[in-house]
Amino acid sequence: MIINPEKALRYLGGNTVILKKLYESFLYSYKDFTVRIITMDEEERRISYHSLKGIAPNLGVDSLEENLPTDDLNDFIDYFSRLYNEIEEYVKEMSL
Repeated sequence: MIINPEKALRYLGGNTVILKKLYESFLYSYKDFTVRIITMDEEERRISYHSLKGIAPNLGVDSLEENLPTDDLNDFIDYFSRLYNEIEEYVKEMSL
């Protein structure tokens, strides 16, 4: 599992409402990211990777710095898709 919601909740002071809004905002902002990143140049990708690393603690993502594959675009897209899907599933569970 890529996300650690318990870690995110600790980082957010246990506020589940904020966590849900943060996850929903991430899903909205990054909904077509895997399509967009294909057309980005190297500098745009570097900035995108850096942005993801910056929001990782809020999302409860463990060791993004070590686990985010930035050398191979296909590996990155696979990793990001798994991250996105995990967050999407967690939001669905929160809504039940």
